[in-house]
Amino acid sequence: MKVSSTDIISGITGICIAVGMYLYAGTFPERAASAALYIRFLAVVLGAFSIFLLSKAIYLKDPKIIGWIERPVYFYTTAGLLIIYILLMTVVGFFVSSLLFMFVLSWILGYRKVISLSVGTVSLLSVIYFVFIRFLSVPVPTGLF
Repeated sequence: MKVSSTDIISGITGICIAVGMYLYAGTFPERAASAALYIRFLAVVLGAFSIFLLSKAIYLKDPKIIGWIERPVYFYTTAGLLIIYILLMTVVGFFVSSLLFMFVLSWILGYRKVISLSVGTVSLLSVIYFVFIRFLSVPVPTGLF
């Protein structure tokens, strides 16, 4: 598949997702108005970048041909881990399953710096906790923990 074809498909898909996100945010309850505002902001950003990608693909022709999946083993491993992550989230909760998912996926993909992986994972989960749970009051699966 050519790069321009992939960019056109990705741009149109991104625009459709952005429109869907924006419209769906309007169905949020009144108590989650700040969360709806944040989702609409993300939808506008996604839409803008998708329009940029689409216009780049239309006006700048790139004849290079790319493979859809460069490393199939990594792709299928990531897809399998995502399914396990979703199933595990309902059992042990969002934070425990996210911690495990980030560590295992990073390790499988070849990242072996344990200290920076630990700091990055804990930092990201802390930001998620304070922004989404404390500030926006977004419920996450609790599971056993």
